[in-house]
Amino acid sequence: MAMHATEVAFETTSTPSAKRKPEAPPSKQVEAEPSKLQVATLRINHVKQDIKIVFPDLKKNPSVPAYKLLEHVKTVVLETNTDCIANNGAYTRLCSYFDGHDALFNNADALKLEILASSSEMTMDENEAMDNAALFATKLRQLVPVCSKVDIAVTMRKSRPNYFASEIAGLVVSRLFSNMSGIGLSVDKQIPDMCINTEHINGLTSLEYTSDRNYAEIHAIITNNQKTLKLLKLNCYVTDLNLFFSNDEGRGPEVQFPSLLELEINGRYVYESPKIHMAAAVPFPNLRRLAITGEYSFIDDAVFRGNEQTLAELYIVMNAETLVLLNGHDVFARGRFKALEKVTVSSNFQDCFELGLPTELYNVISELLISLASQTSSLTYIEEFDTHFEDFIDAFKASKSELGKLKELILPGTRLYQYLVREVKDVFPSLKKLKLQN
Repeated sequence: MAMHATEVAFETTSTPSAKRKPEAPPSKQVEAEPSKLQVATLRINHVKQDIKIVFPDLKKNPSVPAYKLLEHVKTVVLETNTDCIANNGAYTRLCSYFDGHDALFNNADALKLEILASSSEMTMDENEAMDNAALFATKLRQLVPVCSKVDIAVTMRKSRPNYFASEIAGLVVSRLFSNMSGIGLSVDKQIPDMCINTEHINGLTSLEYTSDRNYAEIHAIITNNQKTLKLLKLNCYVTDLNLFFSNDEGRGPEVQFPSLLELEINGRYVYESPKIHMAAAVPFPNLRRLAITGEYSFIDDAVFRGNEQTLAELYIVMNAETLVLLNGHDVFARGRFKALEKVTVSSNFQDCFELGLPTELYNVISELLISLASQTSSLTYIEEFDTHFEDFIDAFKASKSELGKLKELILPGTRLYQYLVREVKDVFPSLKKLKLQN
């Protein structure tokens, strides 16, 4: 994982028969602030047979050994590869270092594991390799005894990984996700199918998933946890979203998320992807935050039904098709949402703008913004062009009597429009912030 901050590294070389001693601190010693120790990265290098512990927020070496700082760590990041896991190198390195000190990440509640899937041929017995993977996962869980959230990224280099590497990764994923309250999974497109055992992945409150691959196990996890999930983030193809949410055009059981508070969807279309059909009258009744950062993937207004009293934050990418669809269902009718606090609309009307924004489309956008502004205290509108900035301002001025809640307004515009800022502030005395962004 790329580190953007200055790294402070503690390298350790393990030997099976002797306890490892920490590297001597530099002559210029400094005390480590606990707030700078909340993230620790462990890098297991099978070739060098060592572990490197990095505190990315530190700029100088602290005056105490690394193993004495683990009590401050809240998030553990571990980087390794499937070869190192399969041949027991990862397990041995962890045991050699951590068993040599009475040190655990006793206060770490989050684990982030980055596994590089190997493309090299497996030269050892497959059963032994799987046993080693199980030992590694068990040891890792022992090091973070109070961990409640695990994020795993399975990545690859240029060469396609071998099938057995994905099996190793799948076993580790299954063991680490078991009995957690929050999980996250990111898988590179070329990784062969992982067999994830979902039997003990229950009672989830948060799930984040990013991949261009179709994993039936993710569908099973979502289905099994739809009653308990509070946060759900999905970044995948719309065809997969259909699998996760749909119920065969209403012929199957209703899919409903009664506890869900946050939903973030980035759906990507391929060819003629069917839109999501949800049969439940109110699939997300208690939603507080909704972010649709890609294509609007639902066939109707399902995601907005029944949460008029709870929805507080909305981010949506709007194109002409989505605008027509949602307007047809009166989704943004004035007075519909009672709890809105922050709204961001990002326009995706490139073709329309390049041809010149049609008057009727501008009118619809303007009405949309006014309607949302009348229901929230913060409104941001993002677009690539600002050719109608003055018209938008005129529309807001004409509707000022309806915009009493509005405290923050961010519109597309360059410094050429700065002369309007004072005028707008005079019209809207309740505004605390007016910003133009290019």
